[in-house]
Amino acid sequence: CTAHDALSSTNWLNDYVIKVDDVIKFDIGVHHHGRIIDSAFTMTFNPIYDPLLESSREGTATGIKLAGPDTKISEISKAIEEVMKSYEIERNGYLYPIQPVSNLAGHSLGRYSIHSGKSIPSVKHYYSDRMLEGEFFAIETFATTGKGMAFADNSKNTHYMVNYNKTTKQIQREMQNWCSKSIMKRLSEQSLKLLKLIEQNHGTLAFCQRYLEQGSGLSSTIIQQSLDELVKYSVLT
Repeated sequence: CTAHDALSSTNWLNDYVIKVDDVIKFDIGVHHHGRIIDSAFTMTFNPIYDPLLESSREGTATGIKLAGPDTKISEISKAIEEVMKSYEIERNGYLYPIQPVSNLAGHSLGRYSIHSGKSIPSVKHYYSDRMLEGEFFAIETFATTGKGMAFADNSKNTHYMVNYNKTTKQIQREMQNWCSKSIMKRLSEQSLKLLKLIEQNHGTLAFCQRYLEQGSGLSSTIIQQSLDELVKYSVLT
């Protein structure tokens, strides 16, 4: 897993016990008046995985060292890939080459926008983008012994963000077109109520279900149903 999970009253993390062979990413996001810090670190408890951490750590350090105004992002990505691919893991007598995950990337940070347009992949590419003075970036690297591709599992969403491309009128119209049975109409009303709460309290910033459970007056079941519905219609991502 290369993504994040957030604890809530209903999800599988409540009963999860950390194991010695786990590789765990701690992902931390904070903001001050919309200026966002997106930061993470990884921990392991079995030293066999140390090269995996070192590959990512050195790849990130390389990206930070090269970052600066007018720097070509393609040059940063190429250097990151070279560093990360120089590592390997030995397990049970086999050597496993380490490589960066190609479809996860660092990114620019805008005010109240955690992904604001520019990407910094950890693999070689030919994008023409450059870093500009005054821009903010999160340099993120993901190391793997697998095929170098991450796949989405939307069955276990634990954190969410409003889809910037949807308007409230579009959302309302789509929800009403979809609702034909009375129970579905009731659920849609709850979803719209929850969406209004999300827009008021979180805007375009990321949040998790636990935040909504605190002081919303809605049960965890209704919140989960509404979140699932909003994700289904791409209101939330």
